[in-house]
Amino acid sequence: MHIGKYICSRLPKRYIDTVRLEAKYAGMEQGFEEFITYLYVSFSAIALLNFLVLYFIIGSTLIFSLVPSIVIIGSLFMSPYLFFTTMADTKKHEIESVLPDILLLASANIKSGLTIDRAILFSARQEFGILAEHFKSAAFKIYGGNSVEDALQDMVKKIKSDTLGHVVDLLTEGIKSGGSIAKLLEETALDIRNGETLQREIKSTVAMYVMFIIIAGVFGAPLLFAISTYMVTAIGTMWGQQATGMDSSQLTSSGSFLTISSPQEMDPAAFSNFAFAAILITTFFSGLLISIIQTGSPKQGIKYSPVLMVVATLLYFGARSILWSIFGSMIGV
Repeated sequence: MHIGKYICSRLPKRYIDTVRLEAKYAGMEQGFEEFITYLYVSFSAIALLNFLVLYFIIGSTLIFSLVPSIVIIGSLFMSPYLFFTTMADTKKHEIESVLPDILLLASANIKSGLTIDRAILFSARQEFGILAEHFKSAAFKIYGGNSVEDALQDMVKKIKSDTLGHVVDLLTEGIKSGGSIAKLLEETALDIRNGETLQREIKSTVAMYVMFIIIAGVFGAPLLFAISTYMVTAIGTMWGQQATGMDSSQLTSSGSFLTISSPQEMDPAAFSNFAFAAILITTFFSGLLISIIQTGSPKQGIKYSPVLMVVATLLYFGARSILWSIFGSMIGV
């Protein structure tokens, strides 16, 4: 724990405050320092092990051995924020999915004659998951002497949900103005359900764009790069075979001024590395783009990008192996 506090004290305050806020939204504020310690130690060990394996065991160059380790260390600073943000967004979607139901139940409780605090407490059923726990906590705070407005605002501060924030603001204004709270909760729940229906319709509309991105980035690009890698290797091999015993700089057709210059040599290994890097970059941004289309935020791309990168990489090397096994013997590759 002391190590975690020391690490947090050495990092920029603004960065730590931002990550800590996301951890609060994710409900993991208690073990924040321990998680940071575990993450930093793990990433540092992976970076060191990666360098030792590449440089001393595989025998790669110093630069090629250092670059992956530097990338791992660099990703370390983004990993806590991305992890807590993903957890907070997951919690948000889970809460917003049951929010209309719990509001309708609270409205029914108020119509039956219960006060707001008892209506909130009795609506916090187990099937509503995390939101039920927050509703119970708010109800107990009201019983402890806090006002309804303060208890609900404290609940909103722990949940990263604009929808819940708007509901609490409406409820607070309704209490202050003396309006019908039951009717307000019921209409708000129906509005949220209508919004969810509209979002599902939008997702079905843009599904074609998502499929196009997946087909182009995950399937099309790896196959084309595999074919291109094979063609580069095959053409280089054939030109080398034709140039044997002939002038390597120029081939001249008899009785004609037409000359055919030998192409510049392209390193197949360098092109293969370029293709692999291009596939990783393409699929990474494909995941972010899919997340933006579906949710309006690139943060959910963290769930999509790794899967797309793995699938595209396997498809690329699988297509290469198939091409080499079928056509490699024809040109002696």
